[in-house]
Amino acid sequence: MWNFVRPNRLVLFAVVVMTLCSLRGPASGWADPVDYQRIVVLSDTHFPFIPRENPDAAKEQRIVAAKQNIIGDINAWNDVTRIVVTGDLVGSYGTDAEYDAATSFFGKLNKPISYIVGNHDYMYVGRDANFNFIRGNPEQRQAKLERFKREYNQQELYYTQEYGRYLLVFLSTDSLDSKVLCQFSEAQMSWLAGVLANNKSRQTIIFAHAPLAGTLTNYNEHINKPSFIAQPEIEIRDLLRKNTQVFMWVSGHTHTPATNKDFDSPINLYDGRVHDIQNPTLDGEVIWTNSLYLYPDKVIIKTFRHSDKTWLDNLERTIAVMKK
Repeated sequence: MWNFVRPNRLVLFAVVVMTLCSLRGPASGWADPVDYQRIVVLSDTHFPFIPRENPDAAKEQRIVAAKQNIIGDINAWNDVTRIVVTGDLVGSYGTDAEYDAATSFFGKLNKPISYIVGNHDYMYVGRDANFNFIRGNPEQRQAKLERFKREYNQQELYYTQEYGRYLLVFLSTDSLDSKVLCQFSEAQMSWLAGVLANNKSRQTIIFAHAPLAGTLTNYNEHINKPSFIAQPEIEIRDLLRKNTQVFMWVSGHTHTPATNKDFDSPINLYDGRVHDIQNPTLDGEVIWTNSLYLYPDKVIIKTFRHSDKTWLDNLERTIAVMKK
């Protein structure tokens, strides 16, 4: 005969507490995963690496190894709900070999991924004798944009996703005849205007390849030049002023490292209201990535240095999100 023992209430309570604790979020002691959505941002991945005028084979191999090293880190973060890649997936020209290298890498990640186009993904066909980029004609650019869509199973190059109370907007560099590097087509700008007009009550985060004008100091000769900001500049400014639900712009393109004073700076605030979150390139021996923790009332940005598995507490930011 089996002897059934009535469970002790204290024992049951302890079991419940232990179970709840096991379901909690990151080791940092943050809130339960149901309270936030975590997005890891990868930018300017440049697979397998950026071809240099004076190649250094040993350095190239170290860069490749550093990129592969982050796969295990990201896959081990169980609270990550999405990865966003903000353009320049390929080394420089969008060749078959470059796309194959990029696709191979992303295929090793175990999280859902959203992709957008950067200038290197479609704009160039090679270099001239002086190592200057040769830009493709509209037909060549269009062909590479179509390749991008096929490669990453995307119906469109620009699109939205709903994330709780947030609307995520993904914009791709897609102009077929622009002289600047990061310009949205007229069709995309018209689409964006419609999306924002129809979502006035949704707190909105925009992901794009290039930063907004004036959100970095001129720390090198390229920053804030027409080819190093999101274009068309004036139309974007006017659209953001009309749509105050947009509070964050997440970008790359400039390769601004986490060691730069502008990486987390008051200058990142565009037009006194929109926070431009700068993201560094993966094409280096030291790699940093940003994680966005989307809570109902705030977004926390944390930066991780993969080379020594360190969270950089001095770069942690909290952006309050007002109710619309």
